[in-house]
Amino acid sequence: MDAKTNSNFEIKWFINVGDVVRIKKYDFHQTSGEDKFEYVYGTVINIFKHEETLLFPTAEILFFKTNRRLICYPGQFEVISYDK
Repeated sequence: MDAKTNSNFEIKWFINVGDVVRIKKYDFHQTSGEDKFEYVYGTVINIFKHEETLLFPTAEILFFKTNRRLICYPGQFEVISYDK
């Protein structure tokens, strides 16, 4: 990727490894017609800031309940607790 050309377009992402996050998970296979959702919680285990194949910064999250890893974009999760 190119070097930074304009500071107005620099992505500032304040997240660290070890932060607790939550994701809203939807269940679209409901027979009642209503969208049902639940919150799933996890922790950030890896951060990819300058990965060319992903185009945007992403975080790898390990979910507590399922012990599953997932790479998520910034708009997909909410930071619950963070360490400054």
